Amino acid sequence: MKLRRIKKDSGLDNKKQKKIKKNNKKRIKAIRRTVLFVLFIVSLVLFALSPLFNITAIEVYGNHVINSEALISVAKIQVGSNGFKKVGNSLKNYFFFRYGKEENSIIKSFSYAKKAKVMFCLPNTVRIEIEERCPMFYISRNGLFLLIDEDGHVLEESDKPFKSVIYVEGVAFKAHKLGQALKAEDPDYIKYIKRLQEEIPKYDENNNVKMNPLITKIDVGDPFRIKVELDNRILADLGDLEDIGYRLDFIRDIYFNKLKKTDKGYLEYNDDRKYNFKMK
Repeated sequence: MKLRRIKKDSGLDNKKQKKIKKNNKKRIKAIRRTVLFVLFIVSLVLFALSPLFNITAIEVYGNHVINSEALISVAKIQVGSNGFKKVGNSLKNYFFFRYGKEENSIIKSFSYAKKAKVMFCLPNTVRIEIEERCPMFYISRNGLFLLIDEDGHVLEESDKPFKSVIYVEGVAFKAHKLGQALKAEDPDYIKYIKRLQEEIPKYDENNNVKMNPLITKIDVGDPFRIKVELDNRILADLGDLEDIGYRLDFIRDIYFNKLKKTDKGYLEYNDDRKYNFKMK
């Protein structure tokens, strides 16, 4: 009986010893893997920070208004510095070698910058890609003229009108900041302007006489009586832009066939779906 019991106990001890050895081997393997991984990461970092990846060229694309040297200066990228040092600001940026912080600096620094992409291209080039905002119209307030893009962002300020885009009247706002969207009392004012700039050229396509080149001003002060000024002398009522094609046809016919080239006044749209011309 004693011999059997001793034999059973020794068997259990052997199993425990084997289990301990097995666990120790697992621990040693895990430690080895961890050490090797750490060594790999350290080697990779040291390799990335080697002179092999120092910046030798900075390329700028997509900018037409913003100066290339100004972009590079704001991004604080220098030839000779290591290209990997500025990579980061998010996991995505690390994966694509993007300079997230520098991209944000460009957007904040330039009112014309809509999107910015700053990327390290192996082995030694930094590529800056810019998407600029496009001026759509300008407005005025207290003698100051503001150039606005299709998103309502203020691109420029001037004491003189911007001749390259249409003048828009009737946009009410309290304050503005260069590079930021204008906080207008009527947030839909942009929609009215876009609608006109899309619809009028479309209706011009099938007509020998064109209205769009004659438009010198858009008035969005009253969303139910949006107006366009033709040739700086005829203000025409387009109402709330419903049935805009019907109203444009009426205005076109009156302007080209019934008014004199010297006439000045207001074409008012009435409830009877007709226009009355009021001389100035």
